[in-house]
Amino acid sequence: MPFASLLLLTAFFFGALPEEPHVPIDQFEKKLISKNKIYAINNLGVRYSRGDGVKKNPQKAFELYTFSAERGDFLAMYNLGLKYSNLDHGDKAVPVNYELAAKWYKQSLETKHNMCAANDLGILYATGHGTQQDQEKAKDFFKQALQYMDAGKKLPDFVNAFTQYQFSLALNENTQMTMQEYSADQIKLAKTASQKLVDECWK
Repeated sequence: MPFASLLLLTAFFFGALPEEPHVPIDQFEKKLISKNKIYAINNLGVRYSRGDGVKKNPQKAFELYTFSAERGDFLAMYNLGLKYSNLDHGDKAVPVNYELAAKWYKQSLETKHNMCAANDLGILYATGHGTQQDQEKAKDFFKQALQYMDAGKKLPDFVNAFTQYQFSLALNENTQMTMQEYSADQIKLAKTASQKLVDECWK
C-alpha cells in the first residue's frame, strides 16, 4: 500500500484542516480537514516539518500546528512554541518570538500536564526570553518537568540537582562549577533526565 494511502487510512480516525487559498491542500489533507481530527492534523504538521514521507514544508507545518492548537491539541500548542523558539528542526517558518513561544507553552501545559512544555517554560524564565527572568519560577517549571516525566511517582531525591543542572544549561553556565554541592550519583541522574527531555521533546 502506498505510504500516503496508509497515512490516510490511519488519519481518517483523527482529524482535519481548513483549506487556505495560498496553501495547496492535497486530497489527503482535505480528508483530514473534513473529519476535523486535530491530533492527526498535528502529526501531519510534524511530517511536513521533518520531511517525513512528504516534501519538507515548514510553512505548511506551521499552519497545520496552528489549526490544531486553536482547537485544543496540547501537542500542537507545544509545537507552535518550538516554532516561535526556533527549536523545530531549525526551520525559519516564522520569526523568533519568545513571548508567543511562552504563550503556547503555557497553554500546552494548562491543557495537559507534560514535561516538554514545563521544561521549555523553565528555560524561558531562566533566560528571561519572552518572560520576566525569574530563577524560582524557572526551577519550579524544571521540577514540574521531572514530575511529569514519571507521572504518579514520588519526586526523586535528585530533584534539586536536576533543577540546578537545567538552570545552568539554560544560562550556558559551567556545570562543573554550579553542581559542586551535589554527589556524582545525583549529577549522573540529573544528566540522564536532562538528556531524556532533549531526546523526547526536541527530536
